[in-house]
Amino acid sequence: MSVDLGALVSPLGVVSGLRPLLPDRGLDGLSHVVASSGDSHIGHHDNNPQVGTGRSFDAALADTIAIAEAAERYVGSYPEAETVRARAADLPGPAIDLTMLPRCSEAEYAHPDCRAVPPDPDAEIRWLRGTDLMTGDPIWVPAVMACYGLHPEPAERFVHQISTGHAVHVEPARALLGGLLEVVERDAIAVTWLRRLRLPLLGPASISPAVRELLDHGRRRFLNNVLFNATTDVGVPTVYALQQAPHDPEAANVIGAGTGRTLAEAAQKALIEILNIRQLFHHGEAPVTDYAKFGGVMDGARYMAVAERAEAFAFLTEDLDRRPVSDRCLELPDDPRQAIVLVLERLRRIGAQAVCVDRTSAELRRVGLVALTVLVPQLQPMSLAPLVQFRAHPRLIEAPAAMGVPASPEQEQNPWPQPFA
Repeated sequence: MSVDLGALVSPLGVVSGLRPLLPDRGLDGLSHVVASSGDSHIGHHDNNPQVGTGRSFDAALADTIAIAEAAERYVGSYPEAETVRARAADLPGPAIDLTMLPRCSEAEYAHPDCRAVPPDPDAEIRWLRGTDLMTGDPIWVPAVMACYGLHPEPAERFVHQISTGHAVHVEPARALLGGLLEVVERDAIAVTWLRRLRLPLLGPASISPAVRELLDHGRRRFLNNVLFNATTDVGVPTVYALQQAPHDPEAANVIGAGTGRTLAEAAQKALIEILNIRQLFHHGEAPVTDYAKFGGVMDGARYMAVAERAEAFAFLTEDLDRRPVSDRCLELPDDPRQAIVLVLERLRRIGAQAVCVDRTSAELRRVGLVALTVLVPQLQPMSLAPLVQFRAHPRLIEAPAAMGVPASPEQEQNPWPQPFA
């Protein structure tokens, strides 16, 4: 299907600008494009336009990715007119069970600077209509979980608002699959970091030519990339990457991750993610050191990237010469509909619920795009707020146990801020 995404780009459009950047030195074949979202949603994101980034070895695809990501940022803060305000029990139909949502521990809630509150089923909050992907039935979803630009009211501060699970595509099935994969990826990132999982190294069978080019590019610049097979009990191909640069005191430790149809695809995504993150470090901004003041998406990454924090990454770097090597992972089918069926089956197998909310705005619908938000409450949310890590969520016990890692008390969880951005 042919779609003219350029129709979204104009000074007053969904995407206010599209700007090609110079390719990374030594990676001339990797196009890099930045798109800015429109800023019509006054008050959202501190009135700053959100940015979409496209990197691809296909120049046209890089443009498409950047525009689509900027459009996704735009609808992520779409107006609130379609929400319904009610107590969960008063809604006309079933709703997500608020008692099953990820929770912080008592110690987290007790911290004077904790910004989160436990979900309260008796509180009046705003809701959006969604679809239970396991049954196909309609279901109500807290609006703050489906629209990360929505300003939360006091009773709605039970989630960490971030773009996890939001996806835009011309094909609804690919948008849905993209949202599902991102939720699985962020779960793996959070569980890996909070439980300090000693992941197996990614095996050579997953090093595609594109991955090899990205690794070689790093080596030529004294950037040491280590790739891990971070596939969890969900079984969807996921790669966790650590890039260390001993010569760069501001960005000595950078984390990336990716989930894809294959481990090779996931590895490519993880390494490109690191390229995106690394370029944001050297803009004269000093790291925020007070956990209570963390607010930007880069705050944790900046804080953890400095050379003196290398000890926090020791669980990834210790005994690398004795780590097992693993390419073990089932590939997802090429057909997105078949892949969705398989991913949902794997989520069902671990007792998870998956819900989708259609967030397509009129502007996106006119050019043939679909915007969806996918929620899987049983998976671990990736939180960039150090004091709101949802350490009491059962996933932090159940996922490692399914991967052969024994349970441990909260006091043994990783105390360092999430370094992913």
